[in-house]
Amino acid sequence: MENCVFNVDNIGDIDFLKKMLAFQSEMLVHMHDDKKVLMDIIIQNVHADKSALYICRESGYVEKMVFTANDDDVVKSEILLDIGLSEIFSTECRIIRANDNVSISLNYELESTFGGMSETTIIFSGKVDKILYGIILCVNKKNIDLIANNTAKFIVDNIRVVLENKILTEKIVYESEHDKLTGLLNRRCYFRRCQEEYGMLASVGIFFMDVNNLKVVNDKYGHDAGDALLKRAAESIKAMVCDNIHGYRMGGDEFIMVAINCTAADIQDIKKRWQNELDKVNAKYGMEPCVVAVGEAFGKGAFEIEELCKLADDRMYEDKKKKHGGMGR
Repeated sequence: MENCVFNVDNIGDIDFLKKMLAFQSEMLVHMHDDKKVLMDIIIQNVHADKSALYICRESGYVEKMVFTANDDDVVKSEILLDIGLSEIFSTECRIIRANDNVSISLNYELESTFGGMSETTIIFSGKVDKILYGIILCVNKKNIDLIANNTAKFIVDNIRVVLENKILTEKIVYESEHDKLTGLLNRRCYFRRCQEEYGMLASVGIFFMDVNNLKVVNDKYGHDAGDALLKRAAESIKAMVCDNIHGYRMGGDEFIMVAINCTAADIQDIKKRWQNELDKVNAKYGMEPCVVAVGEAFGKGAFEIEELCKLADDRMYEDKKKKHGGMGR
């Protein structure tokens, strides 16, 4: 295990300096591009086999992206912050060789993400405007000389400048489109997509959801308990979110899930899978279960998204009456 030390007197290689300046320039040129573009530049210049980028916002959820050299696919996941990830986020800059000892939690993360330790692994992290970020670079033996101690800090510092600018830019966009409490997309984003995207789809499924007994929980146990109930509902929706299923908190106790380019037969399957996810959430946390009324609607060909939403809303109220034993909201 070694700390990153940069000493300009030790470089003494004009060709190497030119390469580093070219790397710096390329990063700056692409600083507003997608993170995949930036990570590909890093992988190429550092000669890494694989890399992982971790971003943790205030919600405690970690967005994890794994990149592989010469591969267009990015493996994405959202996981809760744990001990292994906390260690990554607290590592300012560290070089790990294949025979170095690491903690059990870090070793587990390296094993599960990369299949084990590489010949040389660089880990570094930082914080910008309450957002934590961490990067792991797995470098193969053939190009190990590129990340000697006297060059690692130069590389890391240049990555930091561009990545932190990218994170701040994305934070502005993220906060404008996401609900702060649950992390789901917000009503503003929903209405924008209705205008720009959903109305032009070949088919769409709308699931209108409403959390039961929120006011009762707020009055009896306080708003923190009510917020916990909303987070449970959101967690079940997040488990369903993918390229073809989007989740929104519309405000208060109302949520919407949108399935794009689905079939009529998919609707009940999606509803059943979501209910299973809600059951898992309730089983995990115990206490009083989160009960969510849901109504669904499907449109194909020429449809009006507003009419589908109204139909789903009406059906949700019918479901709410059943779950309240005939009572309304």
